[in-house]
Amino acid sequence: MTVQPFASGKSPQQRRRKLALLAAQGAVASLVISGMTTGLATMASADAHNPDFGPNVTIFEPTQSSAQINGILQAASADMSGEINHWTTKRRAFFFKPGTYGSAAELNPALATDFINSEIGYYTSVAGLGLTPGEVQINGALHVEPEQICDTPWWCQGPGSLNNFWRSLSNMAIKPIQRPVDVTSPSPGSPTDTDIREGWVEPNSMRWAVSQAAPMRRVHIQGNLTYMGRYGAHASGGFTADSRIDGSVQTGSQQQFFHRESTIGEYNDPGVWNTVFSGTQGAPADDYPDSAIDADPIGQNKHANYGSTPISREAPFLTWNQSEGYGVFVPNARTNASGPSWSGSNPGAGTRISLNDFVVAKPGANGSIDVGALNSAIANGKHILFTPGEYLLTEPLSVNRAGTVVLGIGLATLRPLNGTAAIEVGDVSGVKLAGLMIEAHTTKSDVLVQVGPRHAQVSNPSDPTTLTDIFFRIGGAQDGNVDTALEVNSNHALMDNIWSWRADHGDDADVNIGYQWERNPADVGVRVNGDNVTALGLFVEHYQKVQTEWNGENGRTIFYQSEIPYEPRTQAQHSDRGRDGYSSYKVDPSVVNHELFGAGVYSYYRWVDTVWAENGIWVPKRSTVKVNRAVTRWLNGCIPSLSASLDITGCTDGQGGGIRHIVNDQGGPAFAAGGDDANKTKWMRSYNPSGGDTTAPSLNANVSGSTLTASAQDNVTSSNKIHIDYKMSCGLWQPYTGSVNIPGDVENVWVRASDLAGNVSSQFHWSRNNVADDCQPGGGNDNPGGGDNGGGDDDDNPGGGDNGGGDDDDNPGGGDNGGGDDDDNPGGGDNGGGDDDDNPGGGDNGGGDDDDNPGGGDNGDNGNNCVEPWDGNKVYNQGDRVTLATLVYEAQWWTQGETPGTTGEWGVWRVVGVDTGCNPGGNNGGGNNGGGDDNPGGGDGDSNLGNGTGEIRVAGRNLCLDIPSNNQVDGNVLQVWNCNGTGAQNWTRNNSGEIRIGSKCVDVAYSGTASGTDVWLWNCNGSNAQQWEYNTATKTLRNPDSGKCLDIRDGFTNPSSGQKLQIWDCWGDVNQRWEF
Repeated sequence: MTVQPFASGKSPQQRRRKLALLAAQGAVASLVISGMTTGLATMASADAHNPDFGPNVTIFEPTQSSAQINGILQAASADMSGEINHWTTKRRAFFFKPGTYGSAAELNPALATDFINSEIGYYTSVAGLGLTPGEVQINGALHVEPEQICDTPWWCQGPGSLNNFWRSLSNMAIKPIQRPVDVTSPSPGSPTDTDIREGWVEPNSMRWAVSQAAPMRRVHIQGNLTYMGRYGAHASGGFTADSRIDGSVQTGSQQQFFHRESTIGEYNDPGVWNTVFSGTQGAPADDYPDSAIDADPIGQNKHANYGSTPISREAPFLTWNQSEGYGVFVPNARTNASGPSWSGSNPGAGTRISLNDFVVAKPGANGSIDVGALNSAIANGKHILFTPGEYLLTEPLSVNRAGTVVLGIGLATLRPLNGTAAIEVGDVSGVKLAGLMIEAHTTKSDVLVQVGPRHAQVSNPSDPTTLTDIFFRIGGAQDGNVDTALEVNSNHALMDNIWSWRADHGDDADVNIGYQWERNPADVGVRVNGDNVTALGLFVEHYQKVQTEWNGENGRTIFYQSEIPYEPRTQAQHSDRGRDGYSSYKVDPSVVNHELFGAGVYSYYRWVDTVWAENGIWVPKRSTVKVNRAVTRWLNGCIPSLSASLDITGCTDGQGGGIRHIVNDQGGPAFAAGGDDANKTKWMRSYNPSGGDTTAPSLNANVSGSTLTASAQDNVTSSNKIHIDYKMSCGLWQPYTGSVNIPGDVENVWVRASDLAGNVSSQFHWSRNNVADDCQPGGGNDNPGGGDNGGGDDDDNPGGGDNGGGDDDDNPGGGDNGGGDDDDNPGGGDNGGGDDDDNPGGGDNGGGDDDDNPGGGDNGDNGNNCVEPWDGNKVYNQGDRVTLATLVYEAQWWTQGETPGTTGEWGVWRVVGVDTGCNPGGNNGGGNNGGGDDNPGGGDGDSNLGNGTGEIRVAGRNLCLDIPSNNQVDGNVLQVWNCNGTGAQNWTRNNSGEIRIGSKCVDVAYSGTASGTDVWLWNCNGSNAQQWEYNTATKTLRNPDSGKCLDIRDGFTNPSSGQKLQIWDCWGDVNQRWEF
């Protein structure tokens, strides 16, 4: 979504969502299984002829009057529209049984009577129940209008349709008759020049002015269709598939749009940035500009026409007839398709499944649902239909049976509560997931939807596992936390209209609830590991690292839309191993065959004008890796007064930043350049793998004993921007940032290097016994070394053990209860495993220390390796260490003149230990004899707090841990304040790990474990949320339950009075250092 920055000067009226604890653990949603409803509250018969879809589903009969239907639809639309409902939890679905609705006696909207006319609001789906669209005839209009915020709409384009998400229209024929819904009787001569309401359109036309997550499918428009507002309001759509538009199609102000396998009567618009057609009859010829060649690309058509769609499958849909009752029609996959899958009374090839074979799920109290019962039903041969509502999942929905259909209606929303996935698809083929929203919880999930286990083997190219209209949301309505939203491991999988969205605005005037860099952290939007995977309509936005990471062979994407994150405040915060920014769409350097067609990547750095992305797309430079029809766009810049009001520095004139190249080192830059639109937008017709730099980096890699070392040089790319990656046995490729310990169970290691231009070195390969790896589904982890005991390791770091489950830490070497270090904090050792972590501190109680950090010499090793003081004139490379102000810092990439302790969490310098001088056995942190030591100089481990009373100060600052206004009520979020000796700062510490004043303790809100969780005052209860450990070396206070440290929010370079406290990954800079 493109947000125009505060164009109206008004803050939207948005509802602040109140946090609440789940109150009814035992409440279970009703399930309709084989004709019976089971649940704690009800038991009633139901079958395909009389199902109970719950209160959020309305089904219309052709015997109902237009006025009655309009009244119901318009009331729902009013209840589901506007900013107040932008984040509502309400969900609704409306269905029309076969028949004719409304009259087509008069087609002039100003004169017509007795016709269907309603807008469709948020979180609403409207569909026909026929087997073909023609079985439900609507005379009228079901439309979506932009939001007007001024009386001169041609001069006031935002927000327009930019927020028109989360709704759908499908499976009906519409003879368009549309006017504003509040015009309830004929109005001859309308509209007049003074009537600027958006509901008016030309006769025989309908408006569908939407952005992402608002598909139109299987619809026959018996007239004209426009996707833009009456006055050209901003729009960021969109997706139409399997439809027939008899008249003209107008995309108008739509920044991008995708038509797939449809028929259109006429199309004459030039397109704005990226208008893509695939398998669409009547579409314009392929005609796309190239900024490097064309003198006037702005004035040219932006039509990307792929031709026939190589493979596709339409969405499953609910249907009804008198004899069979309700069922779900599942269309077959098609190859080389053009035009709709249906015609006349022929629905196209597919299978109708009776609703008797489905479990119909309805949310219980507080959104509860018995996931175990659903999983059992799937195992016993049932399919799942989620009715409208929000579902809070205590465990993943496990789809382990081939051919299972999981269908949502009315934007049914799944939200995992306990850090699990929402859906896990097993190593099976032919699964269909459709019509679902997937929302992240504040408890971090490694992945929200996983399609197949890692190294999945089962697939069926003629019956591919298909994801249709699946919409992810991280943040927005509330805070959210995830590593990867969608991971596709199954081969031949198909994605169709996916919006994976890390929210770019939030619930309370955009900035605090559900949105900001620290509040909705998420790394990757879509990761594809499977081979022969196809994406048709892929929208991925605002993730903090790569938006789309494609590791599988023979992948293909037709239409891609992406915005990189808005809110980085420094370049260091948004840098990928020395390179400015992250590529939005990145194909793995080892991939040999890939195709990307019709791609748009946009930037809007909201707070500063000093941040850039090196390119929008990165692919390996091979003739078999193709990028055709791509565009980058500078959307907006920061507003100096707004940034200054939030104490954000770095916004000078709002004209800086942007995307330097379109693909690798070619095309661009897209930047403000004084407002010239030709500079803001750069197009590329085809990427040329023979152009520019064609020399691959030279790689030097070596394995000595169990240690891997590597370096690389390049003729163009500077050494700090060359990416070196390594892969161990069955794991994924990992970034090489320093020497790596090879665990004893790793058979093979590969290393490669790649440069900015896409050139890739030859691979280095080391094998222990010259034996190939046997990578079994789900058994191989990303990072071998600890053996996962039956469960995959989902971290991004080598080493982990994970006794039966995934390792979710951010530090290599982890091994949970049986290997390695699983905490995010400096300190103690691990009972029974090698330490390969990047954190300072302890040795390993019973295992050798192979880390790169100070703190343990392991029986006296590294005894006299002294770290030199920082020198502002000296050049430091990745891995170099310096001391400054009693701390040891390590450079994360090349640097000169940047002072340690001032570069922030994402900056070049990382705290790795404490400087205790060059004493034998010390190495600026001291050695230990095989085990973690709680004392500085002997392993730098975490320790108990000890007993004491007094101030808890920010190290080296006149700031103290403080109760705001000394108001000792539960839930008062703690802060730092100028030290003043009052009772609000007089804390008692004890050996049980509590920090308290009277009966109140320092507590992690709701026992959260995610970075960004508030730290507040709560009645002392002995829970894990109130336990703290102090590291005497790094001076951090760590909560063992979360593995996170006490952190001053937004204080990473210069903490100030009044800033609130939270937990965050331990990294030991000034906003995490405390003294007693």
